[in-house]
Amino acid sequence: MTTSFSSDYATARSKFVETAAFAKAEMASFRHELLGPRGEELVTDVAWLGPRSAKHVLVTISGVYGVEGFVGSAVQIEWLRRSEQQRLQSDSAVLLIHAMNPYGFAWLRRTNEDNIDLNRNWMDFDKPLPVNAGYEELTPFCR
Repeated sequence: MTTSFSSDYATARSKFVETAAFAKAEMASFRHELLGPRGEELVTDVAWLGPRSAKHVLVTISGVYGVEGFVGSAVQIEWLRRSEQQRLQSDSAVLLIHAMNPYGFAWLRRTNEDNIDLNRNWMDFDKPLPVNAGYEELTPFCR
């Protein structure tokens, strides 16, 4: 499994995209507006394996706390490398979200570019919700 670990965000992303493509995953990529420390693009990549009509979907997310993305990324990559998707039942699918917080992953930070901890900052549902332009773009991929 040591080859599944990466020393930086860009390498982890490259391994994930390559391994997901080899596994014949349906892919989508969502580019971040900022760049990494070496000028690299920051992207959240999403891979879907299994039937779209699946009754059961396992969702795995790496890099919510950016700096912890190294471990989560390695687990996702290793799962794909071992061809575990071939063991899915016909009514099951897996959605792998790689680098939920690519900024924190690349810059070795727990928080995102706005210093927000994605696990501890949440919406106040008693107030009007903010507009999230990316939601409409991502929603069809998750159905």
